[in-house]
Amino acid sequence: MKAAVVTLSDKGFRNEREDKSGELVQMMLKEAGYEVAEYRLLPDEQTQIETVLKELSDEKEMDLILTTGGTGFSQRDCTPEATMNVATRNAPGIAEAMRYASLAITPRAMLSRGVSVIRNQTLIINLPGSPKAVKENLEYILPTLSHGLEILKRSDRRMRDQFERNINYMRVSVTDLCNLRCVYCMPKEGIRQISHDEILTFDEIARVCRIGQNLGFPGSS
Repeated sequence: MKAAVVTLSDKGFRNEREDKSGELVQMMLKEAGYEVAEYRLLPDEQTQIETVLKELSDEKEMDLILTTGGTGFSQRDCTPEATMNVATRNAPGIAEAMRYASLAITPRAMLSRGVSVIRNQTLIINLPGSPKAVKENLEYILPTLSHGLEILKRSDRRMRDQFERNINYMRVSVTDLCNLRCVYCMPKEGIRQISHDEILTFDEIARVCRIGQNLGFPGSS
């Protein structure tokens, strides 16, 4: 299983604090048999976090993304919001289980806003920022994660090309009146212009796009 670790910390990004939590997450993942293929250290900037999560899921095809930091009440803490914005499905039980386990240690666990979601075929989990909380949470969820990831991997319906590359983009042409005649979509002999009643309706186009998303196309145009 390929995993990515993303640390969210303004001070860490500015080299004002050592990323002990990110290092610990990587170590525990490797000990559990995961391949840690990507590591990122980002500031608490929601747009940037969302961009990286999409990249790791859609382009790098990570099975698991673990974030650490940015889950508290500080005005700059935005990891849960960024994570929810890139989700295609919710998986709240993991975050709830971590809070449940942590409440047995400290009542302050109720202040964690971390979430757990699925983006297409990638599981994304928010961990706290402190090394102690990271260790406690990972020890609790790691034994069960592999089962969920195996189910997610078996349900992978992403389309791939002849070179086994993931096809993650779908282009839908809503009209045949384009006069650019680009060679990648227009044959030399041209195409027969169709009548208006043969063109897909808006609802039909929307349905095609929804089907594409279900097949693993996160983006379409």
